[in-house]
Amino acid sequence: MGEYINFLMFNYIIDILEPLIISLFLVFTRKKLRMNGLIKFVLSAMVLSKLVFKISKFEIYSLFFYFGILLYILLFYFILKIPNFSEGENEL
Repeated sequence: MGEYINFLMFNYIIDILEPLIISLFLVFTRKKLRMNGLIKFVLSAMVLSKLVFKISKFEIYSLFFYFGILLYILLFYFILKIPNFSEGENEL
């Protein structure tokens, strides 16, 4: 029984850490890293695959299920809205 609870807690922590790490990465490196299309594609693919996996769990009776889906959609939207870096732009 204890191993099962540890497994569930580990999955819960991993589910929280992945979008947290992506969000912190975007906040702190947006100006220094200069996002290009490849980085945006990789990050959006990660978030989209996690969103599909979350939807496939189909826990429709949980309010957190819908809240999590909404947050993943918002994270996906913000990743897509990051402006691309072009070589002709002036640096700060």
